[in-house]
Amino acid sequence: DIEKFGIEAFRSFINGSEKQMSSIHQLNALVFTLTQRGRTLSKANELQYEINNSCLDLFDKIYGKHDEHLCFHFDYPAPVSLAMSLTMLPACMDLRCKILSIQNNLPINFITSDNPVCIVNPFFEICGSRNKLTLENKGICMFMPFSPKHAIMFYDGDVYKIGNRKSWNICINKEDVSLLNRIIINNANEILIFKDSKYFNAAIDFKVPNKSHSLTTDKKGI
Repeated sequence: DIEKFGIEAFRSFINGSEKQMSSIHQLNALVFTLTQRGRTLSKANELQYEINNSCLDLFDKIYGKHDEHLCFHFDYPAPVSLAMSLTMLPACMDLRCKILSIQNNLPINFITSDNPVCIVNPFFEICGSRNKLTLENKGICMFMPFSPKHAIMFYDGDVYKIGNRKSWNICINKEDVSLLNRIIINNANEILIFKDSKYFNAAIDFKVPNKSHSLTTDKKGI
């Protein structure tokens, strides 16, 4: 049902016939986005790593130095990761929402990856801190492409002013798309997905430190 209602919301956004974004569609899109964030292999591995380190720290405080072979883990980390991601829904309810649409005449598309939801915090980066990426933090931005020409963005409206307050649909230029695609590349785990190789613009074809990606072309769209 989450995917059904999420797809319904995204189709409504693409049609763009509504003057105001439906609150139901916005909520369904938010739940869908959080689901996509929590169901990936990279997120499950990240959670497994954090839980293991926390448990080892607690073990050391109680029993002293642990054996190097000791490890704590979930038998099924993916469902736990998904459940924990959805617990962030209350913290995200106050985020504002915009649809980022690429102008039709621009020869560039959004790409996506096996880790499709990107989270950034420009507010804290300006302040010199790069690790404030939890969804409760002030200045958080979360975005995800849902078609080659559209992405959804949830952001802290108390920090950022994005587009016209009365409009939920924003047309973005080539430079904006290239910047967002760079973030998507760095956020990917192993796979990048794009509609056609000609849209994999030279402007975003740059080295990504310490990562090896396979490139997947889906000519029918994302």
